[in-house]
Amino acid sequence: MALPQGFIEELHEKNDIVEIVSSHVELKRFGRLYRALCPFHSEKTASFTVYPDTQSFYCFGCGVGGDVITFVMKQENFDYMAAVRFLSERVGLLIPDDDGEDESHRRRKIYDANKKAARFFYSSLNSDEGRGARGYLRKRGLADSTIKRFGIGYAPSGWRNLYEAMLSQGLNEEVLFYSGLCGKGKKGPYDIFRNRIIFPIIDLSGNVAGFGGRSMGEGAKYINTSETSVFRKRRNLYALNIARKSSERSMILVEGYMDVISLHQEGLDNAIATLGTAITPEQARIISKYSDEVVLAYDTDGAGKSATNKAIAVFRKIGMPTRIPDLSGSKDPDEFIKEYGAESFKIRISKSGSSIDYELSKARENNPVELDSGVAFLREATAIISSSDLKAEREIYAGKLSEEFNVDKNTIMTMIERAGRKRYKRNSEEVVFKASDIKKRFDFSSSMKMQLGSVASEQRLISLFFLNPDLVKEYGKELEENFFKSKYVSEIYEELKKSVESGSFFGIGSLSGKISEDAMNMLTKSISEPELINFSREDVEFYIERIRTLNNKLDFTDVIEMDSNELRDHLESKRNEVKEGNE
Repeated sequence: MALPQGFIEELHEKNDIVEIVSSHVELKRFGRLYRALCPFHSEKTASFTVYPDTQSFYCFGCGVGGDVITFVMKQENFDYMAAVRFLSERVGLLIPDDDGEDESHRRRKIYDANKKAARFFYSSLNSDEGRGARGYLRKRGLADSTIKRFGIGYAPSGWRNLYEAMLSQGLNEEVLFYSGLCGKGKKGPYDIFRNRIIFPIIDLSGNVAGFGGRSMGEGAKYINTSETSVFRKRRNLYALNIARKSSERSMILVEGYMDVISLHQEGLDNAIATLGTAITPEQARIISKYSDEVVLAYDTDGAGKSATNKAIAVFRKIGMPTRIPDLSGSKDPDEFIKEYGAESFKIRISKSGSSIDYELSKARENNPVELDSGVAFLREATAIISSSDLKAEREIYAGKLSEEFNVDKNTIMTMIERAGRKRYKRNSEEVVFKASDIKKRFDFSSSMKMQLGSVASEQRLISLFFLNPDLVKEYGKELEENFFKSKYVSEIYEELKKSVESGSFFGIGSLSGKISEDAMNMLTKSISEPELINFSREDVEFYIERIRTLNNKLDFTDVIEMDSNELRDHLESKRNEVKEGNE
């Protein structure tokens, strides 16, 4: 069931956002506002702002915003219900419950099903049917104590072994379906994991959130549990529940389950892995809470090098230092340890250079100095060094290049600063797709300037509606269906309208958990603008008319807020329209 709005309102009243945020960061008062260094990204100048009047926060550095529930979700890596539960327990509120299948019930059932499944898989590994899997794990050098510590198991090769075992323990098949443990085909229910070594994925609360399975026969080498309300690949990290307790202030990020387990077995208990995907910004922010730097020990093949480059970029955006060890002579950390030993691996880690060292070494490979006296290399090298936010670090590398090429250090620093300005300009001008490029391809008559005017007007109007909810009742009837073209503004308006019309609107908390993360970020940024305080009815009418006029002139969808897949589909449809029109 959805939580009663009255309960959510009381939850917000008893959990003041200033008090909650100040327990995590040092807030400083600026008039009616509070500011701090953002807890979600690395920065030197405070851009994280808390607004007591609206009980909201917004970071002008990383663009994250929301209410007190959103803050707890971000800070503690909780989902919505976990954050509500945390805040409820803090102030002694009981979460309304009933006998229905609400999201909280569903989550508890998934955790229970996963726990029972993990026991089944572990038991299966130690059965006669698991003999081959046990042999494989021992061949990979895993001790029984390590297998037990990580709860490694085995999914038998039959189609319904887990399904029948879980039914016998009282679980119904619906739970098995929505937990991602079983599927339903033409011939009936079947186990998702079959003839696979199973790696339970434990979340930070100690619950089994999902599973990874390595094939012992045919099929994809690795598969994971599908996305559920308790398992998100983009946010989970394998073995973080152990690594976060390590005495080390760094994390070793590797690609696979076996790499992590091998490192832990050798005493490197700060090893973690993504779940078969490239590192995501969410995962990077989570890692930054538990470590000061990341060692990227990915595979040494082409895919591993590509993943390393992407990881460097992701961590650089949040100001997280990275180091890259030289693992040449092996394909991955697990193989390196077996070939050269754990001590050699630790030595390679201790001698690993920064991401800048890594990128400079690649630049040398791409630009042999002997071919052009190092000019091409210097150009690329200074661009790489410009990515560092530390002036002292830039000067150190400038000094090294100055000595190596016998070039004045000030000249090198000038090149670095120039490259930095170019980088800043390029980043600040980055958009999903340039309007001029679209116009060239499709000969559109509308312009990005008009689109931006429409989007800005929509955001201003929705902010006025939010801060003055009576306006929704007063002007809502004037707005035709699909009046707002921005998907985030439209999303906010629909939920705001429902809340106002039902008489349950009480502020930012009314929309928490009902609108997407991107919509919440946009809303909190919009309502932070001080000029919205003084407005007139003429302002509202002006924005309504401006939006209506601009939207009548625009002849293509607002591409700014499309994700890559939507944009690709949109461009393909426009390409076909132009093609048909020319025939």
